[in-house]
Amino acid sequence: MIPRDMLSNLRKAAAGFPVVTITGPRQSGKTTLARIAFPDYNYLDLEHIPLRRIMLEDPLSVLSDPMGFYIIDEFQYVPELLSYVKVMVDKSGLEAQFVLTGSNQYALMQGLTQSLAGRTALFELLPFSFEEADSAQLPLDDVITQGFYPRLIDKKIDTELYYNAYLSTYLQRDVRLLSNVQNLDTFSKFVALCAGRSGSILNKEALANDTGVAAKTVDNWLSVLHTSYIAFTMQP
Repeated sequence: MIPRDMLSNLRKAAAGFPVVTITGPRQSGKTTLARIAFPDYNYLDLEHIPLRRIMLEDPLSVLSDPMGFYIIDEFQYVPELLSYVKVMVDKSGLEAQFVLTGSNQYALMQGLTQSLAGRTALFELLPFSFEEADSAQLPLDDVITQGFYPRLIDKKIDTELYYNAYLSTYLQRDVRLLSNVQNLDTFSKFVALCAGRSGSILNKEALANDTGVAAKTVDNWLSVLHTSYIAFTMQP
């Protein structure tokens, strides 16, 4: 197991906040980090559809212990839970009673600012840093093409296979959740065109022309990429 630099700060936050929230892209190691930092907590994965349904219909049947400690993974699937979390932590007065993880920036931040303002410590976990991955001896081209997702580094998975699977899963789950994208093939082409422009000045009109969609669609799709931590834009 490769240690994460964030672990010590995560444990420090547990001494002052009733809720700890870890955001970041899928497969960046959020669940692993949460379970290492808080090994004795009850773990609830909202990717699991039957559990998600129960949490939507009757969350108190799962959060039955008002003094219990919980990790709730991908909680953006049931944002209504935040109201229950707020009530529980206010009543219990416990520190770090809940650890929340999620990979949808918009849904997460909207819910947190509305329900848990002042109650949660917020951390953003990206894939491994250069130092965490210990990649100082790798050629620069290998570093750029491989990237630093934990499974790639820890399990030595073939890079092409990994990213093909990642993109396929991303398109089927996150994109459909975040936006009403009608043609996933066109959106996939858009992602590839964005990747080819990494480090270049953003030209939305050129992206629209090359993808074959309207400029407004480019704005919407860029928002989807930002929200799911796939793309970042740097201001001058």
